[in-house]
Amino acid sequence: MVTKSRKNPIQSRRMSMAQKKMLAGFLFTLPAIIGVIWLFLIPMGKSLFTSFHHVEISLQSKSTEYTFMGFENYRTALARDPTFNQTLVESLVQMLTNVPIIVFFSFFAATLVNSKFPGRSIARFLFFLPLVTASASVMTLDSSDVFQQAMANTDFKSIDAGGFLQGLEVSELLQYSGLPEGLADFIMNAINGVFKIISLSGVQIIILLAALQSVPRSLYEMAIVEGATQWEIFWKITFVLISPMLLICLLYSIIDSFTAYDNMVLQAIEYQLYTAAGYGQGYGLAAAMSWIYFLVMAILLGAVGLIGSKLAFYYDKG
Repeated sequence: MVTKSRKNPIQSRRMSMAQKKMLAGFLFTLPAIIGVIWLFLIPMGKSLFTSFHHVEISLQSKSTEYTFMGFENYRTALARDPTFNQTLVESLVQMLTNVPIIVFFSFFAATLVNSKFPGRSIARFLFFLPLVTASASVMTLDSSDVFQQAMANTDFKSIDAGGFLQGLEVSELLQYSGLPEGLADFIMNAINGVFKIISLSGVQIIILLAALQSVPRSLYEMAIVEGATQWEIFWKITFVLISPMLLICLLYSIIDSFTAYDNMVLQAIEYQLYTAAGYGQGYGLAAAMSWIYFLVMAILLGAVGLIGSKLAFYYDKG
């Protein structure tokens, strides 16, 4: 007669190695999970709730009253507010202007510092310096036009960049150069925003520099043996292999542009929140504007990510 062996209760309570790893991973990520729920999901849900209500804050009784309004705040933001739609469009146009310049400059700087030349370490330090010095105080000085006012007060004989560019009258040179008006405006906007472009390119430079250094040297050696030119090597090897990182830099730059300190939509929402609506009564409208802005960001990022993922080359997929 065959008897079935009974499992030891102590052994049955022991966790397997996979379960122990899962528990350890959960414990390590638990602070991040709590932070996401407490600092992101709960405020996000409160903001969505507020966007459908009219909020009144009583300083005397220290109470908050919510009056359900449905989509009225969204209608006000899109159809009745005289400046929100215009500000949103201007912010999108500014993003479409700055992001390609930032990505192009980041790729150019990463390619430059990746080359072998005397003083490469100093060049890397100079390119990464704006990322370190982009503090709130420096950004405030830039947003308050202190730098631009200092440049405007200089003359052609001054040795700084502001006086030099002002003395040359770059805008007039571009107008008389025969370039199309749109291209001339694009170049002039890039010149005027050179400080901002450099200060917002640090992370992208690091990402693209790591991508360039990860390209196998053997591919370049094989291409040279086969007689490929440097132009062909760049477009058929370098650009193709780092295209996923270019997509990441593009998405990062778009998000960074949408959340920049001088973003016009964020300033409009802040104005509605604290100034125009009587200190509290505009919370619902400001929340509705924020969610409209968030949906525009999500749609744009989703479209760019979907199109870019199809164009980018992933080595694992061939």
